[in-house]
Amino acid sequence: MRIVQLLPAFSTGDAIGENSLALARHFKERGHEAWIESPDIKTPHPLVRELNLRGLSSLGPGDAVIYHIAVATPYARDFLSLKARKVVINHNITPPEFYRPFSEEIAGLLEATLEELRFFVENRDKISLFVGDSHFNSRMIEEMGAPAVTVPLAINWERFNGPFNPYFMGIFQDHKVNFLFVGRVVPNKRIEDLIKFAFYYKEMISPAMRLIIAGNHRALPRYTFSLMDLAHRFHLSRDEVVFTGWVEEDELRGLYRTAHLFVSASEHEGFGAPFLEAFHYSLPVLAFRAGAVPETVGRGGIILDTKNPALWGETAYTMVSNEELREKLLREGQRQLEYFKSLRSPEKLLNLIESL
Repeated sequence: MRIVQLLPAFSTGDAIGENSLALARHFKERGHEAWIESPDIKTPHPLVRELNLRGLSSLGPGDAVIYHIAVATPYARDFLSLKARKVVINHNITPPEFYRPFSEEIAGLLEATLEELRFFVENRDKISLFVGDSHFNSRMIEEMGAPAVTVPLAINWERFNGPFNPYFMGIFQDHKVNFLFVGRVVPNKRIEDLIKFAFYYKEMISPAMRLIIAGNHRALPRYTFSLMDLAHRFHLSRDEVVFTGWVEEDELRGLYRTAHLFVSASEHEGFGAPFLEAFHYSLPVLAFRAGAVPETVGRGGIILDTKNPALWGETAYTMVSNEELREKLLREGQRQLEYFKSLRSPEKLLNLIESL
């Protein structure tokens, strides 16, 4: 069987890109011909090819095509016309309202992505299988009117076993407590709430603190500048609120190793792979209850129902300083990590495809 995955854009290091690679590798290990196609390849890879719609037309009923929904593409109707078995995976669509104050263009693109998913649901008789990579994302499909199966995001854990960047570790290993957030600097992540928390912690608990925001901060300059302005108005220096930008994998490993606590105030998470990455590095999680956060974090962290900076600050201090609580959270985090590993997502998805 030939199994082709279609991505709107591909890059290594990205959660969806790494998920598609993990799936393709497993499909090949099980004896199938497998590859990925995308119209926008940001990082070349042997398993990834330029999108070739004419070539895909040669696929037959014994083959399968997986369409990953992340950003709308012009190829939805072409996908439906293919003769192969068709699988749609919903990786989460951020509500456009988060972006509208900063970019009408991106908000419009997210509206189009929602319409793309609705289009597939309306044509569900032509789709062999709908998949959500979390129960939260599966419910989104079901609420639109199609049945869905949950197959959690496949993560290549070997990526995190490499060397740590000594330069990054040297910068951040000092007397300060490091609070780490990993992810894109975009409005639904609500990084402004993390800055307010950092201000409270500095003023009311200890000035020996640092908030590290690790991720691409160039996608939405208006939002990034508003965050930098907010930090400036709170008299937080560039060493107290650090925007690293996109980092290499060895640098990211170094950041996880030097952090004391992973923090996330995000109000819309479709899965939250960095939570599991934090558990991999024995790092407890403090997060806001939203989207798929509870099902991914489980009992490996503390999930709050409020954005109150005082409660966040006092909770963070307790998680950093209370060894008994910290050890309990670390144990639960490891259990949560092992649970997701035990699900064997690539194998589960392949079994579903083979049974169609």
